[in-house]
Amino acid sequence: MKVCNVSNRCWLFLFFALFSLNNTWADDSSLTVSPSSVALNVGATANIKVSNTSGSVTASSSKTAIAAVTYSKGVATVKGVAAGAATVTIKDKKKSKQVSVTVRASTLSVSPTA
Repeated sequence: MKVCNVSNRCWLFLFFALFSLNNTWADDSSLTVSPSSVALNVGATANIKVSNTSGSVTASSSKTAIAAVTYSKGVATVKGVAAGAATVTIKDKKKSKQVSVTVRASTLSVSPTA
């Protein structure tokens, strides 16, 4: 039984078989976020730039009691709610990216009075 000799037809078949299993070669757009980590104080906000999206985009926080997040027009805005750590996940139709968030307690500075 002759399965395949080394002909152009066989190479072409193998190429398309491999391509159909994982077509990442055809996907030239890949969700990107910047920065990949954020540190901010309670009450402050920080922006995460989101680009190379595919379809609709959502942003969510692993701990909304620590960091809240909203998304609009290529920017995810993170607001520090309470001290701690959370992960913001930004997702489009094809991929998702995670951003580490550290929220620090607000510092209060007191100046001595004379």
